[in-house]
Amino acid sequence: MDENQSELTRMNVQEPSSRPGVKPDIPQGKSTLEEKKVPEFTIKNIQQFINLIEEFVTQGFSFFRGDKNCINYELVPNLFKKKNCSLIDHQETMINDFTFLSIGRNSSPTNGPFEEMLNAQHYELPTRLLDWTESALIALYFSVYNDHDTTREDSIVWALNPAGINSHIGFMSDIYHKGALYVGASYDSLDEELSTYYNSPNISELYPVAVKTRRINPRIDAQRGVFLIYCKNSDTKCLTKYNDANKFLRKICIKKEDASKIQKQLESVGMTQYSLFPEMKSIAEDIVKRYKGGVK
Repeated sequence: MDENQSELTRMNVQEPSSRPGVKPDIPQGKSTLEEKKVPEFTIKNIQQFINLIEEFVTQGFSFFRGDKNCINYELVPNLFKKKNCSLIDHQETMINDFTFLSIGRNSSPTNGPFEEMLNAQHYELPTRLLDWTESALIALYFSVYNDHDTTREDSIVWALNPAGINSHIGFMSDIYHKGALYVGASYDSLDEELSTYYNSPNISELYPVAVKTRRINPRIDAQRGVFLIYCKNSDTKCLTKYNDANKFLRKICIKKEDASKIQKQLESVGMTQYSLFPEMKSIAEDIVKRYKGGVK
């Protein structure tokens, strides 16, 4: 076994199968701190990204999230970020207000409290949800997107194995291998069990639950949205800090000097603000960017 294969095996990332005469362009992963830290990979172009995602998918990684690699970054829902901490005690009331005021404006009525939370989340109300997508390329676009008024930063794409994190959820002990839990399903519904778990007493190691839902508004549909639900009384912490995060989480890094080229490539094949935020405002943003000279 050579050194590269040994490293990939140690991190539970298989070496890609080779095609005759072709050496796959896949960046090596490495754990930069102790063994249990989340494995990190760095990519420089879309082809490297696609090759890496192909490997991840074979291992069950099907949730993706794009972020900026900011100072003091934490992988937590917006509600638990410092700027929103004063809102935590008002979460349920805020969602009720949003649901009441948005009646008649939804393309599909919500079905129960979790769908109400999901709907509010996608219109930027801070909640206990962490947004993910089933599309790795959408996550990549979110990570590298930059307009003309913002200083470009390094980017991150996270990959999550929903079955891996849901294996910690007690009421899913027999079905976690199926992946994400469907919220609001018309059959075999576990909404009541999810509600009980969500309202559990304060336990430090309560894991968030990976869920899917009906795509009840245009944003969730366009972005192929899926979610992690953090429990009401849990000691919420950055997802990377759970003891076995290295088993269900991967981190892909993109340097800011490579992000601009990747953004241009994604936009050249039709991925724009309007394709992900299908609203009038997004049309205006795409037009302004075009006439300012494109991507910087």
